[in-house]
Parts: sequence; C-alpha cells; structure tokens
Amino acid sequence: MFELLTLPVILVHPVCMSVSLLGGYFFELTEFGGVDLWVLSSGFTGLDGVGFFMLSLNKCIFLAIMLSGSKESRGYGMTIFLLSLIVGGCFQIHSIVGFYVFFETSLLPMMVLILGWGYQPERLSASKYLLSYTVFFSFPFLIFILAGGFFGGGLSFCEWRVSGPGSWGGLMAWILLSGFAVKIPVFGIHLWSPKAHVEASSGGSMVLVGVLLKLGGVGLWRVMPAAEGLGLGGELLSSLAIWGGLVISIVCVVQSDLKLLIAYSSVSHMSLVVWGLMSFSFLGSQGGVLMMAAHGFSSSGLFYQAGLIYSKTGSRSLLLNQGLLSVVPGLTLYWFFLNCLSMGTPPSSNFVSEIEILSSSSVLSEWAWGAILAMSFFSVTYSMVAYTMTSQGRSGSQCRLGESDGSSSLVLVFHILCSLLLVGLFSGV
Repeated sequence: MFELLTLPVILVHPVCMSVSLLGGYFFELTEFGGVDLWVLSSGFTGLDGVGFFMLSLNKCIFLAIMLSGSKESRGYGMTIFLLSLIVGGCFQIHSIVGFYVFFETSLLPMMVLILGWGYQPERLSASKYLLSYTVFFSFPFLIFILAGGFFGGGLSFCEWRVSGPGSWGGLMAWILLSGFAVKIPVFGIHLWSPKAHVEASSGGSMVLVGVLLKLGGVGLWRVMPAAEGLGLGGELLSSLAIWGGLVISIVCVVQSDLKLLIAYSSVSHMSLVVWGLMSFSFLGSQGGVLMMAAHGFSSSGLFYQAGLIYSKTGSRSLLLNQGLLSVVPGLTLYWFFLNCLSMGTPPSSNFVSEIEILSSSSVLSEWAWGAILAMSFFSVTYSMVAYTMTSQGRSGSQCRLGESDGSSSLVLVFHILCSLLLVGLFSGV
C-alpha cells in the first residue's frame, strides 16, 4: 500500500497524513481497472468493485477526521492513521485468513481510541463490550476457516463454497455469518455499539460508524456465493435484521440522548443493508452496498456535529440543547442537512439505496416491504424530532455557544457533498 511507503514521513505533521491518504487513494485508482472481479497485485492482495468503493469511503472518512483539526495529541492522529491502514487492508485482501487477521486487528486501535480519548468514565466497560462481543461471535468463524477443507472451502473468497441446504447447512450458515452479523451489528447482538459510541470521542465514533461497521457488510458481500442456498440460516438472519431494525427504529423515537439516538439509528439503517445483501438479488445487493457508503457519510457527519454540540453545551440531552437555531444558525443549517440525508430525502444516496432495497423487497416479501415502509416512516420521525427539539425553543446556553470555525464547517460540508455525489461514483464502479 502507498501509505506504508510514506510511513516515515507522516510522523512529522497531520497534514502529511492527509496527503498520504489522498496519495494512497489515487494510487489505488490507477491500479483498479473496474472490469475484472479481482485485480490481483499478488497472490494475497486484490481489489474488486465493492472493495474499491469501500476503500474510497475509508479514505474520505479518515481524511475528514484529519481536516477536523483535532486538538488531541499526535498519538491520537497516529492511532487514527494506523486504523486506516488496517481497515484498508480488509478491503484489499482476497485471502480468507488474511481478511480475518485484519478484521480482528482493527479492534485494537479502536479500543485504544475509546480508552485513551473517551469522554466518560464508563469507557473501560464499553471497550470490554466491544472486545467480548466481537471475539466471541467471530471465534466460530475462525474455526470455520481453519476447517475450510473439510467443509469445501478454499483460501480465497472466489473459491469458497459451503455445503448445501438442510439442518447442517443452516448451522454452517450461522457459524459463517455470525462474525459479520455482530460487526454490522444485527438486532440482538447490537448492545456493544451504543455503549462504544457514547463513550468514544467524536473521531472514534466517526471511525466506528463510518468504516468499522462496513467490515461486516463487506464480509457478507464476499461470502454471498457461499451462503446462497443455505436456507434456514440465511432466512433467519434476514428476518432478524428486518424486524429487529423496525424495533430499533421505534426505540429511536423515544431516545433523549443525542449520541444514543444516532447510534441506534445506525443499527436500524445497517439492518436494511443485511436485508438487501441477503436477498441474493441484484437490485437488493446493489442497494445494500450503496446504503453502506451513504450511511457512512451521513452518520459520521451526525456524530461529528453531535460532538460539536456536546463540546459547546456540555450535554447530549435533546431537552437541554434547545434553541440552537437562534444562537448558532450556521451550525443548525448543517444539522438540518445531515438529518435530511439520514432520513433519505432525494437526491441523496440514502434515498436511492432505500428505493432499490424497497423495490427488491416488494418482489421477495410483502411483509418485509411493509416493514421497510414502516422503518422509513420512523426514520423521518426521529430525524425530525432530533432536529426540531435541538433547533427550536429557548436556549439556556448562549454564553457558552459560538459559531463553528472554518475547519468544522469544512468537515460538515465535506460529508454532505460526498453523500450527494456518491451515486455518480457508485455508477462508475
């Protein structure tokens, strides 16, 4: 990777990290042909269309963190940059063992971000939740990889196959998909995500929701040929995702904590990604991949602005952060646009992805079609509640508030523009 060649230089200044990230993106762009399924640079690494798409998302999110001009120490910047390299490695490796190694190694820098630069005293408990959930559910996946020869697997995702449908096939499906389902996360194994978001700093939440949650989606995409036809296991995961996402969207309506609201809304949106990918249809899979990237930009921007609001008012409560429109109208305008992106208003990428998933669901299942419509309704509801409760009313924090600086406005505009222009990049890939 290009970034590894510039590793001695980036120790100098955060600006060098940003230049290295951009250089790495253009280096990958020149190597990516966009025609073949895998553009192999060796027998171990490679890049497909979805990998390139997620790698572009990875570069943009970490570039936005660098542009935010964080006042944290240089160790914070180095941890962010190291996490960028590890996550980028997941998107560029077609070896199953290599993917698992990078997949699990990404936990360590994330735990360092939560423990070292978290805001709350419960950050140790949050890091334990993150580690225990991920390791416990991915350990059966490791056993599945090591026993790949017995189950009909191979060393590459292109060669991987699993035994057919039936009770044994359904069990194998759960073993295969559980490690990815907890990373997304699917309802029932999602409790680590709100805890990690609440305790992490703004940069940590941006990384977690913008990139790390996408590792599970990319894993599902790459094992789709192996998981197709497994019957009960795949259907159970799809049902759990769609109906669990509906329950979570209802929970979002009654949330009063700003970060918890965004965290639970992320679980609801990612459940649509699981449903789209597990539908095994072209339109649903395409909508799921596009929603992964669109959600990465919109939710990352929401978490960044929630961090700005918390730094100015000292509270994440919707009730205590009223009247921002009369105090910081510029910041509230960005807040409005980001909530519009999150609820899927046209012409955003979120809107296009939801339409694609909804269209595929109308053919596959009438009940799932109704559930997605209900999720869309509640998405609009809690997004408007989040905006109106914070922007309207009488503010009691005028003395501590001030308009956002240039770097904050640049990061927020960057998220909004990337979400709007995402469809063009996706159609090219």
